[in-house]
Amino acid sequence: MKLFLLAWLLVSLQSVSWAVPTVPIPINPDSQMTPGQRCSQGDMDFSEFRYAERMPYCNRHVNGNRKREVYANYGIPKECKSSYTVDHLIPLSMGGNNSVENLWPEHHLVKETRELLEEETFKEIGEGNLTSEEAAAILLKAKRELILDLSQVDGCG
Repeated sequence: MKLFLLAWLLVSLQSVSWAVPTVPIPINPDSQMTPGQRCSQGDMDFSEFRYAERMPYCNRHVNGNRKREVYANYGIPKECKSSYTVDHLIPLSMGGNNSVENLWPEHHLVKETRELLEEETFKEIGEGNLTSEEAAAILLKAKRELILDLSQVDGCG
């Protein structure tokens, strides 16, 4: 009887999957969950006005509860969070705020597609070649219209 139970246990454990679940990786922010939101003087994180255009600037303040909410909204399992960063759709440097409406889980493979774009647009704002509104529009287009095939990525990526 012990031998039977041991054999049954071994067979049962072989059918248990210990692998990280395969979940669809969001390529683009969902426009319903993450429409984007700008900083305003009334924001609790409002700090100052920046640039010649006097753009409202919010300090970075995204706590663990807010991050968990963003991951839950997008259905990202706990074991996959290390493959993501919570990204501001409209960057703070371009007038975004820290609300859930401006945050989404950006997978590291997605982030790699535009590594220098935010840095370059920020530089252009500082030099007066772009307004924060124009720079944000460039980034929003890049984030919302990215086409990337990650269908072959296993697990969390």
